[in-house]
Amino acid sequence: MTDPEFLADRIRYFADPAAPQGTLNPGARGDHCRNIQLALMILGFDENARHEPLGDQFTPNISADLKRFQAARGHTSIDGLCGPGTRALLVNTLLERAEAKAAGFDPFARMQDPERRAEGSAFISYARAGRHEVARLCRLTQSWGYDAWYDADISGGERFSQTLMQRIEAAYLVLVFETAAAVTSEWVRRELECAEAAGKRILPIEIEPVGTDHALAGILMSHHRIGPAPADLEAPGSAAYRAALRQAFRDAHRQHIAH
Repeated sequence: MTDPEFLADRIRYFADPAAPQGTLNPGARGDHCRNIQLALMILGFDENARHEPLGDQFTPNISADLKRFQAARGHTSIDGLCGPGTRALLVNTLLERAEAKAAGFDPFARMQDPERRAEGSAFISYARAGRHEVARLCRLTQSWGYDAWYDADISGGERFSQTLMQRIEAAYLVLVFETAAAVTSEWVRRELECAEAAGKRILPIEIEPVGTDHALAGILMSHHRIGPAPADLEAPGSAAYRAALRQAFRDAHRQHIAH
């Protein structure tokens, strides 16, 4: 059974990032339109658009091919438009094709991410004792297509280097891991002060309760938080937290791309 979060992520490949629940009509443009054309080519429904170059426009020929696909798959709407139901149908059919082919075939390999999630980076501020939790979160965000950077290869004496300041200033989101060690850390304090001065969006990740009687309370309490982090981020019971965290990344990244 395919993971619902994976399905939702791939469905977004065929949606306009500005209106992910909207319906695409001929004339629309963007990487999501290119992905529709590519999906129809992979599935063999490219009779009308076969001689068109692979581009970012949803042309009438691609719409005609999509209509043939909808009819062949018994879709409820056979209109050549790409709404939520058609997007889900494209993804499920591509996954069926992948299962039928040799191992290692990825029908999404040539597709472009309409949200351009690989662009830019988030910055993680933490105390050394929390490195394990940081690594876990980085693996999770990378699986969503976002880059989250932390100073894994910087020694303690170099922690607040020019490189580190540049990373903070370039980040579209600064996550701070709230632990007892972090809220008393001189390095974490300096990183957050730098982020605050640069006007960065700061997201506290509550690993353990720290109260408000510490030097960072003023900064941390002034920013939105999404609640205590679960012990196992990948557990089924953590789905609501993952969704909230992912939305925080999406909102911050979308603002970054817009500018």
